[in-house]
Amino acid sequence: MPIDKSWNSKPRNTIEYENGLNEFLEFAFGHVNGVVIKCPCSKCGFNKWQTRDVVQEHLTCSTFPQNYQTWYMHGEGLSGNEYVVIPRAHVIEDVIESHNPMEDMLNDAFGFMGAPR
Repeated sequence: MPIDKSWNSKPRNTIEYENGLNEFLEFAFGHVNGVVIKCPCSKCGFNKWQTRDVVQEHLTCSTFPQNYQTWYMHGEGLSGNEYVVIPRAHVIEDVIESHNPMEDMLNDAFGFMGAPR
């Protein structure tokens, strides 16, 4: 049975959006082997690993991506035996914020995480 995703076009202050967001979070965090997922908000753009509370806050403050109809980055389409593998190092990534785009690019390219500011 397909997952109802019509909620993602509703205003964020509606009960439909809130319920749909909770269903997405249940689905996404139910398909991972860890405590973080790639956040689909416009700020993170699937590039940052975030906890459930952070993802919920981000998707409450900004819209869910309209073109993300198959949640393949969050386990949709995987068989029951597959998991999305999350490196433990990414768990602290949401704590470290860089304010230099060049530093971000170099850190991403070489797999480093900048020093906390």
